[in-house]
Amino acid sequence: MVRARLASAANAPKFKLGPLIAAVCTLTAPLSEELRHAVEIDDASRTAALLAGRSDVSSLLWLSDDEGSLLHLAALDGSGDLVRSLLREQNFVEPGKIPAIIDAADGQGLTALHVALLAGNDDARMALLNSGASLEAEAYGRTLLHRAAIGGDADTIQLLLDAGASPSPRAPDGGTALAAAAAEGHLDVCALLLHAGAEIDAPNADGHTPLHAAASAGAAAAVGLLLDAGADAAARSSWERQTPLQLAAIGGHADAVRALLAAPGCAAAAVDA
Repeated sequence: MVRARLASAANAPKFKLGPLIAAVCTLTAPLSEELRHAVEIDDASRTAALLAGRSDVSSLLWLSDDEGSLLHLAALDGSGDLVRSLLREQNFVEPGKIPAIIDAADGQGLTALHVALLAGNDDARMALLNSGASLEAEAYGRTLLHRAAIGGDADTIQLLLDAGASPSPRAPDGGTALAAAAAEGHLDVCALLLHAGAEIDAPNADGHTPLHAAASAGAAAAVGLLLDAGADAAARSSWERQTPLQLAAIGGHADAVRALLAAPGCAAAAVDA
């Protein structure tokens, strides 16, 4: 069940640490296998002993572009002590600086913290957060919360919000998770994000707000939800100066048009230069 949730929550391309780490891992294969076994049986003491005094800890922790790192394995069902043994400050070249591997993504675009959250492993989650793992880690410009919003995964959204994730992460084009959910018509996700304080009229790079996104997609129910929550029906895009009503009309979305026409001032704004 947990693995199915991990797979469904992640739809972004993987982030690679590069061929150099792969080459180093080949040279240290016997130790890597022993270290992996220690992690799989949740032996924090043995893990710490194997890593003690090593200068290539990040390389040893990395498994593959598909599996990610040993942190991913530890996050699935390992203890907080195991996570801490993998991230001991003295094992890294720059003490006091969070190692990059803590936020590296596996082949599904998930970081170790994402895995701990989705698996319900609170001990590992707290250990990762206390070690500096980021809830806002991105895969190709989108956080896990943003991707969950696109997929309509309300459970993952709630987990991330409860853990302190921002309700308004931005995609490369400036679009928010709320806009993505609204365009897909995911009303439960929209409601969760709004309740958490998501910016209801946050524009993307083209000046399109979440209401523009819903109207353009013909997501009439999402249009109604956003209007009820106070979205600006008269908002205009940056270049063509279009309102949500105009986008809905251009797309031939009659239900969205009707919902917008009922909003105060919307019809006047559509024709007002």
